[in-house]
Amino acid sequence: MIDRRLIRLASDPVRLGILTFLNERSAGVSEVAVALELQLAAAGRHLEAMHDAGLIEVVGEVLNRGAVEPRYRALVRVLWDDEEWEALSREERQRLIAWIIEMIGSDARAAIEQGTYFSRSDAHASRTVSVVDEQGWSELTRIKQQALEGIFEVQAASAERLAEASEEGVPVLSALLCFELPAPGQPAD
Repeated sequence: MIDRRLIRLASDPVRLGILTFLNERSAGVSEVAVALELQLAAAGRHLEAMHDAGLIEVVGEVLNRGAVEPRYRALVRVLWDDEEWEALSREERQRLIAWIIEMIGSDARAAIEQGTYFSRSDAHASRTVSVVDEQGWSELTRIKQQALEGIFEVQAASAERLAEASEEGVPVLSALLCFELPAPGQPAD
């Protein structure tokens, strides 16, 4: 079920950035501050507020310059089913989708700039525009759902293997988009 707190969070870019970061890895206050270019005290205040709101949890401790600080991880993801999506207002949908697309773009730009996008010969990016009927639309959304479920299965199995091997693993972005395009020349709403 979509957590409505995410909709409010989507309008706070700092906390949204923190949640995104903590969805990718667990981290202490100092790591969050460095990654998001925040003052340590500001990062700590945001993390405490997010912890109090139940968006993140403490999963251990990290030693930083002789001080022990909590290590956090995200408790919520931006996922929803069709019913939950329908229950959101147009403004809420726009805010969530804009946030997700901004994250995808930001991650892709960083990977290109730092050369990791090209470090593997089997990395992929494609854009395919199709014209389909209602059955085709249903088939595409089914394929998208199966791919998402497969991604989560791979992620879970990898987490177990990495934990057993005490390895960090390879950070990977998998993005799925499936939406109706406006007709050529159609004005925006």
